Parts: sequence; C-alpha cells; structure tokens
Amino acid sequence: MMVLMLVAQLVVQRVAMIGDSQAFLLQRHLQPLVLQQGHEWLAIPVPGSSVIMWAEPLAARWDIRKQWARLERWRPTTVLVVLGSNDAYMGCRTIANERPYFEVLRRRLNRIGGHTVWVGPPGLERRPQGLDCFYRQVPSPSYRLLDGRQLQLTFWDDRLHPDAQGQARWAGWIFNLLEGG
Repeated sequence: MMVLMLVAQLVVQRVAMIGDSQAFLLQRHLQPLVLQQGHEWLAIPVPGSSVIMWAEPLAARWDIRKQWARLERWRPTTVLVVLGSNDAYMGCRTIANERPYFEVLRRRLNRIGGHTVWVGPPGLERRPQGLDCFYRQVPSPSYRLLDGRQLQLTFWDDRLHPDAQGQARWAGWIFNLLEGG
C-alpha cells in the first residue's frame, strides 16, 4: 500500500512527523527524501516526550500544546507518529496503564484527518522489556504500523539513539515503505 502515493496521485502530499528524540534525529534524513518527491514537510519533535504527553487533553506541556495547534492548522495528509522509545523504557506495567492515552491520541489524530502511520522504535541496543508491550498497544485498524524492531542499526554510545548511519538507514527504510516498497 502506498501511503504517500495513494492519498492522491496528482496532489502534493503534506507529510507531518511528530514524536520524541527519535523523530528529531530522523528528520535530518527523512525530510530530504520527502521533499525530493515534491511533497511538503513539517516536523514537530519534542525530545523526551511520550504517548501520555502527546495525549494529554490540555497538553500539560506548553510546547506540545502549541505544536498540536500548529499541526491542526497545517492539515497534513499523512502523519508519522514516532513515539515509543521513552514509553518502552518505562516498562510493561506503565504501558498497560497508557491504554486510555493511546485512545485519546488516536482520536486527536483522527480529527486532523489524513493517514496516520505509526513508526515504532527500532531494535534498540539496550532492548527494554517494555518494547514488546508497547508494540502490542499500537495496532489499530485506522493506523499503519511500521515495526522497526527487525532493523539492525548502528547506535551512538548511549545505545538508545541510532548514529548518523543508523538514522539514514532507518529513514530510508521508512520512506521506502511509505512509497510502496
């Protein structure tokens, strides 16, 4: 399924990406790929954020509240949600309690319209127990889930974030799947 191509063959797509520090790192490599295809791009990374933070009804963090308003005004045709790494490190018990927040986040994304593509965390070197629990929460008939656990990436010394080579490989993999590869 070609998410970017399916929405409308002759219309420029408006691709937005929200998320945590992984989104911040991905934008450097994903943005040029999207723009080279003639699509528009908006990245809204908030390092350290989680599902709960993005789902808060009034978005307790002013930066996220401000970014939701920006995203709603921009009206993307595709929203990439790059969240999960911080949630995964909180563990299965916390993730089990996040279920209502996933639902709030889904409703907020549905109000924006367009396609939602959840870009799950890659196969983190310091694999947290919560990663599998997190992936069990994400599935939804209204989402496409890109499960990056099988990707073998190279990481920075923190073993939490892909290095430049890993980021480029992850971004290429995401873009290839979005374009129908």
